[in-house]
Amino acid sequence: MKPIIGVTPLTNPDTDETVIRPGYFEALTACGAIPVMLPYTNDVTDIDQILGHVDGILLTGGYDVNPHLYGESPLPQVDEPQRELDALQMVLVPRAVSRDLPVLGICRGIQVINVALGGNLVQDIPTQCPQSHTHRMDPPFDAPWHDVSIVEGSPLGRLLDGEPSMGVNSKHHQALRELAPGIEPMAWSDDGLVEAVWMPQKSYVWAVQWHPELMFASDWHQRRLIESFVAAAQEHASAR
Repeated sequence: MKPIIGVTPLTNPDTDETVIRPGYFEALTACGAIPVMLPYTNDVTDIDQILGHVDGILLTGGYDVNPHLYGESPLPQVDEPQRELDALQMVLVPRAVSRDLPVLGICRGIQVINVALGGNLVQDIPTQCPQSHTHRMDPPFDAPWHDVSIVEGSPLGRLLDGEPSMGVNSKHHQALRELAPGIEPMAWSDDGLVEAVWMPQKSYVWAVQWHPELMFASDWHQRRLIESFVAAAQEHASAR
């Protein structure tokens, strides 16, 4: 049986539609999973029931995490909050992690994992890290924009056969600042920002700042990353 992956949505502020950008479903399906869209809810009982029926959680990219969730007032550059999504993820992430469910965070996903578990963010890289280069590339997004250095001996390093670096795409203006307890870096951007993390005490909680779902068809590094998440979900499915 294929693993079932719960995927978080976002709300299009122009149309008020709840959507998932197609690359996530395409990548998960191509790598052998069945993706399903999660509903907006912060009801603990409902979320626990959902988590009992999925084999992994994908936290997708999207709009900024509300800075009030990590005790700060938003800078002018920060998006209007996605309150329903924030409410869902602030409950979903800790409960999925506590169950040792496979979790992969992408772009906003790495940020929301860090915030939900007690870390914080750089709200706007150009304002707060002016020494950094731009992390917002122009389309197309299936090509690398900058390099990341992979931490030697990390799970990502082992997955990629010990390669010390790789090229990634980039479409964000926020970044991790102080890491939450239990989270360790796996990759750094070439200007010193954390670009990938994992939780050593969990079977599979990984997150990346770039968008592997937009590169997986042409870059084996990104496909292998998605495949590793699906494999972890498959292992969970087999144990259910």
